[in-house]
Amino acid sequence: MLVQVREHAKWKEEPATYQGLDGLTLRFKGREQEEGICVAVREVGNKWLLKTHYYVGAGWLRPGEVAVQVQPKLNEAGRNLNHLAMLFACLSNTEVIPHLGELYELDLEAPPVSLPRQDDLLTPVLVAHFLHLVSTVVRQGLRKGYNPVKRELRGRVKGKIEVAKTLRQGVLKGRPLAVACAYEEFSVDIPENRLLKQALRFAGHHLQRYPALEVELAPLLRYCEPAFVDVSEDDEWQSGLNSGRNSLYRSYNEAIRVGQLLLRRFGYSLREAEEKAGDSIMVPPHWLDMSRLFELYVLGLLRKQFGERILYGEDQAKAKYGLPDFLLTGETPWIIDTKYKRAYQKRDYLIEDVRQLSGYARDTGVLERLGYVSPEEQTKAMINCLIVYPQRLSGAAELAKMVEAFPAEDQLQDFAIKQFVSFYKLAVCLPQLANSDSTID
Repeated sequence: MLVQVREHAKWKEEPATYQGLDGLTLRFKGREQEEGICVAVREVGNKWLLKTHYYVGAGWLRPGEVAVQVQPKLNEAGRNLNHLAMLFACLSNTEVIPHLGELYELDLEAPPVSLPRQDDLLTPVLVAHFLHLVSTVVRQGLRKGYNPVKRELRGRVKGKIEVAKTLRQGVLKGRPLAVACAYEEFSVDIPENRLLKQALRFAGHHLQRYPALEVELAPLLRYCEPAFVDVSEDDEWQSGLNSGRNSLYRSYNEAIRVGQLLLRRFGYSLREAEEKAGDSIMVPPHWLDMSRLFELYVLGLLRKQFGERILYGEDQAKAKYGLPDFLLTGETPWIIDTKYKRAYQKRDYLIEDVRQLSGYARDTGVLERLGYVSPEEQTKAMINCLIVYPQRLSGAAELAKMVEAFPAEDQLQDFAIKQFVSFYKLAVCLPQLANSDSTID
């Protein structure tokens, strides 16, 4: 049985399906407390309450019996949030690539869940992530290594002579110059590259099924494929795969990890993937963090507008306590934080978020990064704080007003939260699907 709900909502259901599930919580690994809850099941009176948060995907409430699918939220115009368009917008910014692994998780040890094919959120994300990682590997050059080779040479010897094979296929057949040799060859035909090549085949197979994906990712696939011409298509790459992490080829580590996920997702068999084509698809339990995706989407908008003035991540924006999403440096600095919360579509502010940004604005680590070094400067500093949240579109008229650019700096103060000094909020329009019945086509 498959229960279908939408993200960031509460759903009341009849009790028969959920007996014995009171208190069940499905979590996103690595997230703290409330932030990591994907789905929570609670008994309220004679009904059951399913509460979803910022995650979309699928998982088991009762393994093998009852599964839950959380779909992207639907706005008032009857359109689904287009998470793939958000992802592709993020991928146009190369600094996002190292963070893609934080967007999703999947459990390959659990039984797969049957979903409508058009609702498969996982595979497109895996394919896009993998192709961008491999393109980085290709730009840096494929790794080479010593690969055992057995080859028949003519009139020369290399490595170890295989005497029995030389006699059988050479001397006894009247070919005295034929010598069977075993030696090691330094080339790109190593197990790691064979894995990547096989995963590229699976990625290409998937792109052919989804025109929207093919338009975005086929050029990337065509860019990667020629680099693997000299890599064999031998499926026996697992036995020789080096599981250690090589600091000289750091880009390989993540590419191989995601490539293995992609191959396991398809059961290592392209033929099996083709035979299972139909209206439904079997996918492992998985979750996609929409809050994190929104943050990376906003990062792309900020980079287009402000360039290197935006500080992001622990290396650039880490405070003495906590980590602001973004810092905007300059004559008038800003602290910018994304909040993937529906409450901002109806309310001016949430006091816990105001307190959080107020703390950042008084953190000496943040002030130093924004140019306030001396104690006197820090005491007098009044930093502008901006909360960015997703806009809720209610009709075709608002859809027509969608813009992809972040406002200029002199326009940010037009969005004041009147209850507080130097606090502002800005709604960002997210890509929408024309029809709510498809997430890919």
